[in-house]
Amino acid sequence: MVAPQPLRVFDLPPLSVRYFKVTLLFGSAIALLVIALDQLRLFHPLDLSLTTFLDKIPPPKSTHPFQYPLLFLCSLGIAWTTIDIQRRTHQAFVVIAVLLQIFTAVWVFDLYNSFFSPFPLALTVIATFFTTLFFTHTPTGHRKHRLTELLGNRVSQKTFLSLLNSNLPLHLTGQPANISIVICEVVNLQELEATLSPENFVSITHSFQKNASDFLVLSGGYLDASDAQSVRVIFGSPLPDSTHPITASLAAWALAKHLDEVNRQCLSIWKRSFDFRIAIHSGKSVVSAYSTPLLSSLSISGEALEFTRHLVTANRTYGSRILLSNPTFDLAESSIETRSLDRFQRSPQSSPEEIYELLGPKNTLSPDALERLNLFRKAINATHEARWDDAAALFASAKNPHAPDLPTEFDLRRIAQLRQGIPALPPPSLSTPSAESFAQ
Repeated sequence: MVAPQPLRVFDLPPLSVRYFKVTLLFGSAIALLVIALDQLRLFHPLDLSLTTFLDKIPPPKSTHPFQYPLLFLCSLGIAWTTIDIQRRTHQAFVVIAVLLQIFTAVWVFDLYNSFFSPFPLALTVIATFFTTLFFTHTPTGHRKHRLTELLGNRVSQKTFLSLLNSNLPLHLTGQPANISIVICEVVNLQELEATLSPENFVSITHSFQKNASDFLVLSGGYLDASDAQSVRVIFGSPLPDSTHPITASLAAWALAKHLDEVNRQCLSIWKRSFDFRIAIHSGKSVVSAYSTPLLSSLSISGEALEFTRHLVTANRTYGSRILLSNPTFDLAESSIETRSLDRFQRSPQSSPEEIYELLGPKNTLSPDALERLNLFRKAINATHEARWDDAAALFASAKNPHAPDLPTEFDLRRIAQLRQGIPALPPPSLSTPSAESFAQ
C-alpha cells in the first residue's frame, strides 16, 4: 500500500538575491576585464602560436569580438555554479569540463577551416572561478553552506532564503530566544503496532510524520525533531518572528484539519487512523548548534521544552486535542478562540496558571458555538468558586449535542467526584501525574 502523499517542502532550488547580485558583479567585472585585455591585443601572440601549430598560414583575422556574448555567459555561469555548488570537487569538475569544451572547440572549428581562439574564454573561466572561490571562503560567501549544513530541509524555502539574504548573525554557541514550540504526537502508537502488519504500521506512521513535518515547516517553522510518534517544530527561530505565538497557534489548528484529511485516506487504505494530540508553549529557550562529524543541526533545550512535552500529554487527561500554555494564550489571544480548561502549577513553588484548549481562529465560531463557549466559561468560574450544582448545570448546558465534547465530560466527572465529598484537590502540576486523578 502507498501512504498518502505528503506536502513537498522544496519545489524549486533556492535562489538568493544576494548571491545573484554577487554573480552579476563578479561575472560582469571579469568579462569586461578580459574584453579590455583583448582590445589591447594581449592575446594576439598566443593566437599566432596557435595558428602556427594548426598550420594556418596566413593567420586568420581576429574573431574575438564575436565571442564576447559567449564570454559574458561563461563568466556568469562559472560565477553562479562556484557560489551555488558547495563541494569543491564538484566545482572543480564543472570548471575542468568547461575548459575541455573550450579547447575542444578549437579542433572542431579547424575541421571546418575556421579559427577559434580559446584564450579569452579560458582566462575568463579561470579568473571567475578563483575570484568566486575566494568569495565562498568569506563569512558572506560561506553563509549558504553553513545554513544548508545546519538547517537542511528543516525549514521552508521562504525561510531559508530570508535567512540567506539577511544580515542576521547565526548564533551557533547558544543564544536565548523567544520562541513557540509545537509538538504533535500520536497517542495510539501501540494500538497501531499491535493491529497492523509491520509494513502497514511503518506506512501509516510515515504518513503522519511526513505530513505533520512538512505542513508545519511550510507554515514557517523549524523542524527540530521528527519520528514515527511525534513531531517537534519551533516558531520564532532561527528566523526571528515577533508574532510566533499567533503563527504557531494558527499553524497547529490548520495542521489538525490537514491531518484529519490524511486520516480519512488512512482509514480507506488500512482501516486504521492515527490519534494525534498537539501542544503549544511560548517562552524563552536556548537555541544552539549541535555538531558531530556526521550531523549538524540547530536544537533547543531547557524548561520550555520539557513543559511542552508535559502539555501534549495533558491532552489525554482533559480529552482535548490542542492545548495552549498561558504565555501562548496571552500573546495570541487577539487571533484565536479558546476556552480555559484548568489551572495548574509547574512546580510547588510556582503560582497557578491557566491552560487553554484551542478552538479555532478568531471570529470563526458559529453563534451556537459561541453560546456554548460562554456557558462553559461560566461553568469554569462556578467550579473555581466551589458552586458545584451551578457548575454541573452549566457544563451540561455547554455540551455540544452534535459531537463528542470530552473536556466537558471530564469536568462533569470531576464535579461528580466533588459532589460525593472527595476533597477539592490543589491545582495539578503538569510535571507530575497528579492531574490524572481527576480522570478516574
